[in-house]
Amino acid sequence: MARVFTDGAEMGDLLFFNSVASNFAVSSAQKRSGDYSYQVPGSGSTPSATKDITGISEGYLKFGWRPVNGNSPNGKVLTWGTTGGTELGSLRYSSASKQFSLYTSTGTWVANGTIVIPALDAWYLIELYIKIADAGALALKIDGVADSTCVFSGDTKPGADTTFSRLIYRVEAAGQQCFFDDLALNDTAGATDNSWCGEGGVIAFDPNESDDDANQWLGQDGNNDDNHLNVDEEPSDGDTTYNEASTSGYLDLYQLGDASLSGKTIRRVFVEARARDTVAAGGQIKLDIKPGSTLYKSSAISLLTTYSRIVGPEYTTNPDDSNPWEDADIDGMQIGQEVV
Repeated sequence: MARVFTDGAEMGDLLFFNSVASNFAVSSAQKRSGDYSYQVPGSGSTPSATKDITGISEGYLKFGWRPVNGNSPNGKVLTWGTTGGTELGSLRYSSASKQFSLYTSTGTWVANGTIVIPALDAWYLIELYIKIADAGALALKIDGVADSTCVFSGDTKPGADTTFSRLIYRVEAAGQQCFFDDLALNDTAGATDNSWCGEGGVIAFDPNESDDDANQWLGQDGNNDDNHLNVDEEPSDGDTTYNEASTSGYLDLYQLGDASLSGKTIRRVFVEARARDTVAAGGQIKLDIKPGSTLYKSSAISLLTTYSRIVGPEYTTNPDDSNPWEDADIDGMQIGQEVV
């Protein structure tokens, strides 16, 4: 599997990103899928959000993008570069032509698109291919259609850097507005998820019942009754409600309700949570799923003393039978966490 990350803003916070600047926010008013999107609200100087990854030389990005009428972005929408701060290229939008352009380095124009964004205040699927090399390449798709002139073959490596490890979702200046959703990135390794990401979104299913299979964690109320009610908020309410445990092997499981995904193709299932260690002791947990009678565990995940985003492995098929996921597999599936 070659998926580097999948995110749909579905937890209602900004913890997916390594850093945010100038009022980059979360919105429930607009969303391409699920309940939330990321909002560039039009205030602050150059609102942006940064996502750092392990460096790759070649990859396929996607994001849902919704420009706002009257305050449309004009300039950089996405930049890619290094965690050291070197910009290797950018995708830019012209509010005049309503088309995208590709740049290398900090401002070397290499291609203009011909596909016109036909209407503002609407969602578009933006996909981008990036290869960092002396003989590199860039290419753009909009709503699954290749923009035949927004392509480039040549030097995408302005210096010595052979990989990109930092993505910045942004606008060029204060007052510009847009929304981002359904962010994903594939690298080119492995037998699957190694090309264009394509259509799709991320939907969160919250626990709706504590399961008697395991209820060993204690809630903030000092008992383990109805523990699902302590972990079903979007966004997380921090220490207002929570479950905690410190004994190795202690497990809590919560049941999901009706997925209602009939007619949709389920590409992957994963558990995501917000968690922290109460003391600086290097605490670890595992995130588990139980689609049937077998419990499948993640590897150990180290916690910080502040709440952070933790994510379990992505299951592209039902691990019980290795068959594609079905709506019925999600209905009543148990998810949870245990102390390492």
